[in-house]
Amino acid sequence: MAPRATAVGRRRRVGGGDPRVSPQFAETSTETRPDVPALVAHLATLLALVRWRAGGRTAWLWTAGAWQGAALRLSIKAVFGLVGILAVVVGPSPRESRGPGRVGAVVCFVAAMALVLGALLAGLVLFTGTDTIPGFYRDVVRDSLRFVDFGKTWPVYGSEIGAYLAAALGLLLVLRVRGLGILAHPVHGVLLLPTFTSMLVLFLPRTPAVYQHAWLPMLPVTAIYAGLALATLAEWSRRDPTPWRKGLALRRDRGCRGRAARRDR
Repeated sequence: MAPRATAVGRRRRVGGGDPRVSPQFAETSTETRPDVPALVAHLATLLALVRWRAGGRTAWLWTAGAWQGAALRLSIKAVFGLVGILAVVVGPSPRESRGPGRVGAVVCFVAAMALVLGALLAGLVLFTGTDTIPGFYRDVVRDSLRFVDFGKTWPVYGSEIGAYLAAALGLLLVLRVRGLGILAHPVHGVLLLPTFTSMLVLFLPRTPAVYQHAWLPMLPVTAIYAGLALATLAEWSRRDPTPWRKGLALRRDRGCRGRAARRDR
């Protein structure tokens, strides 16, 4: 999973942070829960969208829709970032696109997603009978909306403050260079729009069951921008090697490596 997250960040040289430096990611991503394979499918969706935005091949759009359908099959929480993903799809078409326009892009994405979800429902009917569909709706969809626990966990714990500060610095560096055009970038827009929409839904007071696993999709993106900040500091110290700049870059790098080493022990 961590290599897939890193691959998304390294596409088009945006950055390549390792989410395993975050204790929360190390703790929640190793548990046997549907949230974990759903996260893998979510990251595959983002990677396919990045490739579509970079090259314009419609096949990557179909791939993204199929992976998003797989994420929804595994966890209903995948719907939280769906609005942001659709915003990426309906955004300005890639310059090198040889496929459909905005409406056609949405149709391709939704059709691929519907095919995967339809295969799930068809499999349920085939192996368990038609009575499974009402039960599936009642237990998965309706009961999730009526869940009574509105308690919330938060994405930042004491052990992750450094990683989040580095990620904030990385995002500020990108904003300083690109401004609001960051959302039209083939990588940054794909990373940020689904993440921000997921965070917005999770912060809403009536969103139920916001447990630690609900924040999993945000952690790889945090690691990517934290890695971007560390790489920028290292390059900064190389180009203008004053002692305090070298020390700043070295301390940040050692801090992340130290957290990863303590986790591995």
